[in-house]
Amino acid sequence: MKINKINTYPVTYNAQNKTGNKTPGFTGLQQRVTGVFQSRKTQAIINDYIDRTSYYLMQSPAEIKQAIAPKTIGDSAILYRLTESYISDLAKNKQIAPKNSLGVIMNVYNSMPNHTLQIAELIKTGRKPINEYQELFKLAGKNRQKHDLLNKLLSLRDFEQKEINLPQEELIKILSSDKTNKLNKNFKDFRPYIILNYNKADFTENLLKELSSKQPSFNRTQLDKQLKIQQSKARSHILNMLPDKFLEDNYSPLGFKLFPNYEHLIENITSDTNNLNKNDLDFLGYVISTTNKNNFAARAKYFESDMFYRKSKNSKSDILEFFKRIDHDKNFKKLYEKISEHQTVQDTPLQELLLYADTIGSKNLLKRADNFVRMLKFDSYKYKNKEDMIIHISKRLNNKFYITQTELNNAREDEYYTRIRNVFFGNTKANIKRYKRKLTYDFMPKIFGTGNPIKLDMNKVREMIAKHMPKPAVSEMKLSPQIKPSELAAKSSVSKKQITIIKPIKIKQDYKQQKLLIKQEAQKILKARIHSKKDYSADIKNFTKMRNELLPDMLISVKETRAAQRAQGAKHPNVSNADAIKLYNQINGKNRKLAKYLLTKRKENGELEFNVKQVSALLDEIQSKRPPKNSINNK
Repeated sequence: MKINKINTYPVTYNAQNKTGNKTPGFTGLQQRVTGVFQSRKTQAIINDYIDRTSYYLMQSPAEIKQAIAPKTIGDSAILYRLTESYISDLAKNKQIAPKNSLGVIMNVYNSMPNHTLQIAELIKTGRKPINEYQELFKLAGKNRQKHDLLNKLLSLRDFEQKEINLPQEELIKILSSDKTNKLNKNFKDFRPYIILNYNKADFTENLLKELSSKQPSFNRTQLDKQLKIQQSKARSHILNMLPDKFLEDNYSPLGFKLFPNYEHLIENITSDTNNLNKNDLDFLGYVISTTNKNNFAARAKYFESDMFYRKSKNSKSDILEFFKRIDHDKNFKKLYEKISEHQTVQDTPLQELLLYADTIGSKNLLKRADNFVRMLKFDSYKYKNKEDMIIHISKRLNNKFYITQTELNNAREDEYYTRIRNVFFGNTKANIKRYKRKLTYDFMPKIFGTGNPIKLDMNKVREMIAKHMPKPAVSEMKLSPQIKPSELAAKSSVSKKQITIIKPIKIKQDYKQQKLLIKQEAQKILKARIHSKKDYSADIKNFTKMRNELLPDMLISVKETRAAQRAQGAKHPNVSNADAIKLYNQINGKNRKLAKYLLTKRKENGELEFNVKQVSALLDEIQSKRPPKNSINNK
């Protein structure tokens, strides 16, 4: 079997993968190797570690093999990890490796009682200077329990996922005590205590006292709760604004997951981004404390679609009523989980969804959810009066073959373009589509019927409309009484000369002033988001309200994209604010909905699917594929 050696640059513990976690190098063989074939494999792994070590120390592999004479993988792995730690420490201090580097490393290497893969892993995890390892390994000796405990202590992370670097003196005190075996066996119980108290002055003394007592003075469940609260606060702006006492009283792990670290969330939920009032606290307390595994998915879908990526159209009372309905009505919960992915449903106010559920029935809507979504998408604009819309849904919801007028027009246009685009078989293909449409939507309903309409109690419908769709408050300004023409004719005493007809006054609109206000609004958004001396508004050709609405999303996309690229190791991100200005100039009435979708589309892990550059390129590509204005396709 041919074995390829690795002669590239060694992977260090400073490398990062796509998720941002530190990427370990080769950890060695995880099982014992025996036999002729496996001994060759072992030798190949030893040679690989030696080659990596020689690369760091700039010495030949033969010299290094002569110094240590490696017999096991652990010998070469420990030497490589010590070298990696030594060179990394020199690089932090901006120093060059001296000629006697191998001798310095060998002093620590020879002081170790054992050369095992467990110790190599411990050195990789510890991130400590090699002179500190020498004393620690002397204390640990050949005791596996102490090695295991040392590995656990060196690999600890706090609630912000930062490495906990315990001082050398404290590690020595812990390893020197006679309670190391007890701490190692019960490390899960003491782990939250260590993370929450490691930075206190008397931490080691108190830890040893707790280990000496039969029963610890702390409650592990309570400490786990405190630790999870601190972890949640570190991951969310909104939770970080809340006091610890409030989070403890309303503790819910699933409830905390509803509020990840999105900037829009604070603006959408809170009345004031700096201070939370009682209304905000009551709302957050109810949502967090009542979230469980049964309603988490539906609530998370709502927050993801409505509150993370755009300004919410719904008040807190609307959201609470919506959540209570999900908790108590299983059919409504299933209905929302089924239709929530559609953009039309996301744009529909919650009170309107609740109105349809109350009048038509959530069970009926669930049976024909596809029809319901299509009616919201294509028919809602026709019926400004909600009573007419409810009647329309009740009559056609159960029709298996229902097609909206918009979809029917689109199907006819498709048949027309199929006919003119295909030279040879255009008529045949168009006729097939036409016959299929006629069969599905004309003949099938005549044979099988259009389904029974849902019976409505119109008094109840009007009551629900009044409840869910309150009319806007009438202005308190007193209006002068108007006299009807019939009343004028009845009053013979009033002569025609006394009647004066008042013509409505036409108010001239100041379009220049309106354009100036729109420009000032865009400049205000740019100044709030971009802290630069450059005036980016000078590159904008035409300011519009529609473009101003999408401008915050563009700038947020630039900020998140640049942060993500830097996290992946890019020194110069390829996205800038100038790209946002270019996209601003591209957006028009035809592509604004597509631009909004592309700017706010996110992956499962919360990252943006497209950056502003990609959105701009997609809009250019779509525009280039549009037929010319004078072509037959645009007539």
